Amino acid sequence: MKLSTKNNINFLISSLFIFFIALTAIYFLLVNEINKNISKEMEKRKTVLLNHISNSVTDPTSSNLPESKDIEVRILSQNELKKYPLGYSDTLKYDHLEKKYIPVRRLTFVTTVNNKQYGFQITRSLEQSDHLIISVLLMITMVTIMVVVGMFFLNQHISRKAWKGFYDTLRKIYHFKVNSFDEFSPIPTEIKEFEDLNNTIISLTNRIKEDYFNLKEYSENVSHELQTPLAIINSKMELLLQYPDYCDEQLEIISEVFNASIRLSKLNKSLMLLTKIENKQFAEPETISLAKTIEQKINEFDDLIQSKEIELIKKVNKDFYFKIDPYFAGILFANLIKNSIRYNFRGGKIVICVDEGKFSISNSGKEKIKNPELIFKRFYKNSESKNSLGLGLSIVKKICDSYGFRIKYSFADKMHTFTVTFPLTP
Repeated sequence: MKLSTKNNINFLISSLFIFFIALTAIYFLLVNEINKNISKEMEKRKTVLLNHISNSVTDPTSSNLPESKDIEVRILSQNELKKYPLGYSDTLKYDHLEKKYIPVRRLTFVTTVNNKQYGFQITRSLEQSDHLIISVLLMITMVTIMVVVGMFFLNQHISRKAWKGFYDTLRKIYHFKVNSFDEFSPIPTEIKEFEDLNNTIISLTNRIKEDYFNLKEYSENVSHELQTPLAIINSKMELLLQYPDYCDEQLEIISEVFNASIRLSKLNKSLMLLTKIENKQFAEPETISLAKTIEQKINEFDDLIQSKEIELIKKVNKDFYFKIDPYFAGILFANLIKNSIRYNFRGGKIVICVDEGKFSISNSGKEKIKNPELIFKRFYKNSESKNSLGLGLSIVKKICDSYGFRIKYSFADKMHTFTVTFPLTP
């Protein structure tokens, strides 16, 4: 979840929480204020009633009591007086005209006329007051919602503008290439924290690039310097092997040294290749045909396949075109085909399938790999083959990862299968 989204959600939740608290407070304040006004009105009505009674005849029940549209005045008998508490009270009253219960406020009091107590009850309808409260609350709610929505979008606009520099920096970090000579230059920002972040990243990327180029130069120098003595050792060992005066034991020792030298040379080249892949030192990708590339690689290994009497089955269901550096494409498929030949037995079988977005190669094998989850790790070897460096499949995996291909290994019916899945693009 983005920080801006989280802030907006927190803003909405906080706004709603505060709004409900404020709405509850406004409701009780309105009710209290309206009750005060109604109580004042009923007190005035009580005063008018008392003045009327004091000026009336001996029995106040015989005179017409002053009433209004919203106020009802009743004289209570002694039995009725016991049912109602003196003072103000809120309750419901059944309206026979509208046939429903309506909220009312009552004032019950006792007065003495001619040394005789009389109970009076003034009833005021609260229906209009309740409608007024609901209308006011609805208006407040609508205005608050409009304010919150307006503030939400305004906050989004301000946040988007404020975070523009950060996202630009993030985008440039994502596309940053350590082997590029381009300087890391984020856009200037007025926010101090983002400016500090940009300066820190600029300093960090400069150090990373400096360390990378130093390491790259060191690795290239080491590789170059190793190749020369290794080539000299190999040529001298070849000359030694041609001398006729060695016994079998001496020839075996010289042969082992010679093989170790060749192995070291291959190891040096493979490790340098892995470093090149990991550092993404690729040429511009080209669109190549999967079927044609596979056909070229099969032709290169044709003699080796025939020498082991391996049956080769090719199934090209549909050709597929994808983008890759041709040099690395050759290494990718050459390593897979070489692996299928090397770990096959004489008279075995290799099945190659080419389909849209998928390439698979299967070779016969006597047993399942003990640790298939380690098959793409460096220097992992399932067999004790002296010719294997344990780097071929690791190189294949690195190339696939660099270009977004997926590779997996499976074993079924005594066949080892490697499947490469390419991303389908329009």
